[in-house]
Amino acid sequence: MNSIEISKIMEDFDFQNVQNLLKSKLLSIVGGKGEVPSIRELEATAYDCLSTVVEFDALDCSTGGFIALYLTYPSGTKQLSLIYPLEISTEVKSSRGV
Repeated sequence: MNSIEISKIMEDFDFQNVQNLLKSKLLSIVGGKGEVPSIRELEATAYDCLSTVVEFDALDCSTGGFIALYLTYPSGTKQLSLIYPLEISTEVKSSRGV
């Protein structure tokens, strides 16, 4: 992976959609100012996360709501991806059958 692949992901990612989501939810991720981050701030956060994964050959990085990760296929091929989850719900089940 190199900067060309990071640039392609950055170009294809819909940062405006993320900002619209944040505005609709009235969320803030940057600085605790109660403000929705600018597109530039969102891009910088995503770029830093992608760069961390590439530079350190890490499996993933998450910050500011973004998740950058390598998807590894059975063939051994790696694909760099950037995700901004809209909603996550989890359920923990007891292994004791309760």
